[in-house]
Amino acid sequence: MGPSASAKGDVEAAAADRSAGVKNDFDDELDDRDDEAESSQAQRAGRDDRPADRGVAPARAARVGFFEVFKPSQGRRIRMVTGVCAAILIVWCAIFLFHKLAVFELGRTDAGRYLQYGLSAAVVLFFGGWTFHLLGRSARVVDFLIATEGEMKKVHWTSRREVIGSTRVVIFVMVVLAAALFVIDLGLMVFFTEIGVLRIGGDLIAGMLGGS
Repeated sequence: MGPSASAKGDVEAAAADRSAGVKNDFDDELDDRDDEAESSQAQRAGRDDRPADRGVAPARAARVGFFEVFKPSQGRRIRMVTGVCAAILIVWCAIFLFHKLAVFELGRTDAGRYLQYGLSAAVVLFFGGWTFHLLGRSARVVDFLIATEGEMKKVHWTSRREVIGSTRVVIFVMVVLAAALFVIDLGLMVFFTEIGVLRIGGDLIAGMLGGS
């Protein structure tokens, strides 16, 4: 009994020492992780505070030239179509103004002729520059046009075959409806004529049916 009890005690003591060592190793690992997390947070905080502490001024936006276009590689098609439509409208307005100024007979004198041509040219230049500003340099308008072109690309456009088939169906339905309404109208005319509500001669009904 004595030796076995002492051996059992030694085994329990070794197991207790082993568990205590594992627990200490686990605690040390947790402490190391906490230290690493705190150091990384401190490094990030120091990196974030570094520009403010050193007094570094924020980077200034690069200046854009007057004739440079905002996002030139995006929304080209819709910008081109919008610009062509705006150009047509501007030229029409200039021609309209030119003819309206001719009513005042400004062309009789050189000053009046210069005024007539000058105002028309000023309209073209002013509205042309304004259109260029909107389509090329206004960020809000350009972003709107780019978004519009992006949505248009998502539209499913029908093919030529589908359009031809739908057109045939519509024409067929319209012909059938017209024939049905004609027959119903003619039948109602005959019915009301027979009961004496309408007074329509037989020649009119025969003419509608194609008779002589």
